[in-house]
Amino acid sequence: MRKDVRAGLEAARAGHAVSKKNYRGLSAFSSRIDELAIEHVLGGSGVDVAGQFEGRRLEVRSAGEDAWLGKPAAYVPALDGVLDETTALASDDLSGVLTGGAAGGLERLALDGNQACVAEASTASMASMANTAGDALASWTYSGESQLVRRQRTSFRCVSEALKAAVDGDRIVLLRGTHNGLGETIVVGKRVLIEGEGRLGETVIDMRANVPTFKVTRGGVVIRNVTVDHTGFREAVLVDGGKEVRPLFEMVDVTCSGDDGVHVGGSARPVLRRCRVKAKKVGVKCFDSGTVTLDRCIVEDCGGVGVMAMDAGRVNGSRTAVSGGGEDGVVVMNAGRCSLVQCTVSDNKGAGMDCSDTGYGMMSGCTVEGNVGGVFAWDGSSVLATGSRLDGGAAHVVLVDGSASVDMRGCTVKGGVHAPEDKWGGLLEGGNVFESPDGAVDFPIESGPFQFVPSPYTSL
Repeated sequence: MRKDVRAGLEAARAGHAVSKKNYRGLSAFSSRIDELAIEHVLGGSGVDVAGQFEGRRLEVRSAGEDAWLGKPAAYVPALDGVLDETTALASDDLSGVLTGGAAGGLERLALDGNQACVAEASTASMASMANTAGDALASWTYSGESQLVRRQRTSFRCVSEALKAAVDGDRIVLLRGTHNGLGETIVVGKRVLIEGEGRLGETVIDMRANVPTFKVTRGGVVIRNVTVDHTGFREAVLVDGGKEVRPLFEMVDVTCSGDDGVHVGGSARPVLRRCRVKAKKVGVKCFDSGTVTLDRCIVEDCGGVGVMAMDAGRVNGSRTAVSGGGEDGVVVMNAGRCSLVQCTVSDNKGAGMDCSDTGYGMMSGCTVEGNVGGVFAWDGSSVLATGSRLDGGAAHVVLVDGSASVDMRGCTVKGGVHAPEDKWGGLLEGGNVFESPDGAVDFPIESGPFQFVPSPYTSL
């Protein structure tokens, strides 16, 4: 299968090279390249991710101690070229810096945060720099230490600046340290790889704004080895668009102190692999008709629900842990669907899985324990569990209400079961093993996540 994907990817790239492009540089083969690139990366742990991005290596320098102020990395003429009204970032102060209008002289410049050099810019070299104003990847002549050096820009001061210069297939490397979005969402609409340098935790995006840190609207995008520390009243990561929008987040650590962690909307189909999500509210929320895949992820210590599928959204989880939440571990509502394979849902203050409306939940080889309740099904929802171990803790391990249904096969069910008589068939005829609870079992008391708080907008 890997060989087929590789061959298809090479053929799609060849077709793209000779095809007519639109104003964005896209051809009829672009979406196919996006899809196959992600398939190749997902094909196995030995796949060279960077090798799927055949373009240039663009680096983003750390903003250092100024990152928490929403400032970019320091301006360095030898790396950034001319700095004037057309090339400066919003936070730049053009007074006292080397600009295209300067006539020469000596300036002491900080390089890499801890080195300094004396740069002499002649009138001729500055004119060369001025001619490149507004070109994000311009070449210019730089006069430094009595030597003229011809440069082409591949180093940038913030992620958005590098994305503006990037084209499909480029690799954007965030150098070790702290970066930020300068108060604006980093919109990823090109097929690029964005990766942090070093080990996970050494490259951090410190975002302080009421907008998402990342908004991904393109397929074929890979974001990996980055820590996202988001402070604000919006989700940290938003993936939105049609079904062709299938990005991969790998080894991304997301923390949101004011809202949700990850939102998936439209018909987008992102994959989160070996990621960690922690949020003030919901960890991972999938809505509209989106589909999110969680592979070996950790969703922990969320103030609200860990994982939520609503509208017609779908959540597919494998070898994923959802724990320590302030409400239910997994919620499936509206016409949402959630399938969990070899997952653990534990130590949440609400039920392990709570399904309502016409939602559908499936668990295979899962463990549900330490929550306040096991599997709850309401309204017209349905749940199928096979080969799983379910423990309800202080509340019912299985609760079925209304026209909902629960079907279990080969499960170990520990705790009390509350279900109408006509619903017991799906429990007694499936070869399940029933165990007594460790203590008394009852309905959850009306506190915490089970407390009813009327809405002033919907209640009379």
